[in-house]
Amino acid sequence: IVGYLSDITQRKEAELKINRLAYFDTLTQLPNRSLFKQLVDQSLQQLRRKQTSGALLFIDLNRFKPVNDTFGRQIGDALLMQVARRFQQTLRNEDIIARLGSDEFAIALTDVNQYYHASLVAQKILSSLDAAFDIGIHELRVSASIGISLFPEDGMDADSLLQRADIAMFK
Repeated sequence: IVGYLSDITQRKEAELKINRLAYFDTLTQLPNRSLFKQLVDQSLQQLRRKQTSGALLFIDLNRFKPVNDTFGRQIGDALLMQVARRFQQTLRNEDIIARLGSDEFAIALTDVNQYYHASLVAQKILSSLDAAFDIGIHELRVSASIGISLFPEDGMDADSLLQRADIAMFK
């Protein structure tokens, strides 16, 4: 009998790293747009089966570009990480949050009993930004604009809900 052993630890670690880079934002460690859409579409299937409602919040930080331009990318990155942490602390475990890019975030609220619950969460998100962010020697303040789309009224998939929430945010 001849046997051959090979340690595949490095290959498995590399696969995990590639997967992490493909589906998570490297700065905030939140899901990226691609993973967010997958997770939301899976949640929507469950909502359809249960015949319940959901909501999607599209969040754009106000005054982030001037902060990034004035204080530099390092300060801007630190601000984004703190914003992401505050958002996570505001949400339930079953809610899905992602950083879509630059200063844009999205939150999927699963199993929303009443539609006004989505606006209550939006208010909590806005309130989480009230306190100043202490980053190094800087005390920074940002606010956000939020658009909300509702499932199933505004769309049946992640793409259409994201698009409608983005439109609502600009209005």
